[in-house]
Amino acid sequence: MLKFRLLEIPTEEKEITHVFSVSEVLRALEERDCDQSRPLEPLEVRVCLRRTEKQVFARGWLRGKMELRCARCLELFVTPVRLEFQQVFLPRTQAPESEEDCLRAEDLDVTYYSGEEVDLTPIIWDELILDVPFSPLCHRDCRGLCLKCGANLNEARCHCPTRTGTARWDALRDIKL
Repeated sequence: MLKFRLLEIPTEEKEITHVFSVSEVLRALEERDCDQSRPLEPLEVRVCLRRTEKQVFARGWLRGKMELRCARCLELFVTPVRLEFQQVFLPRTQAPESEEDCLRAEDLDVTYYSGEEVDLTPIIWDELILDVPFSPLCHRDCRGLCLKCGANLNEARCHCPTRTGTARWDALRDIKL
């Protein structure tokens, strides 16, 4: 976990390195219903922290390797994780109180804390999940699967007959005149 007591965070930037084990990452992904990826190695996080009275500034990066399933051919493939993040932590008392306060782009990098600790762990997991593509591809030119026999078209050409024409005329083909 990446939890820090406010008073232990220096006013000058301090760099901290933490390694999340494969089991920690798997557990975090499962808790967030993110089962389309899994880590192949521990994920390394490097964070630079500094504080002013009640504000904490964090910036850092996350590195590792994840295994994803291709959305077209359904094969597993490995992709590097290389993402950067930044976050500002403010006391909960500074959070907007009404819905009339509009959410601005700069508010997306703000997290509110209560008590005397800030926890970067949820930020790390959110960034990791947001980095996973919605439809991951093993490579840009992935040909996918044959719609008839299910053959992986990246590995071999299937022997299914190719259609001529379009499906919208199929109903007219069976009409006897």
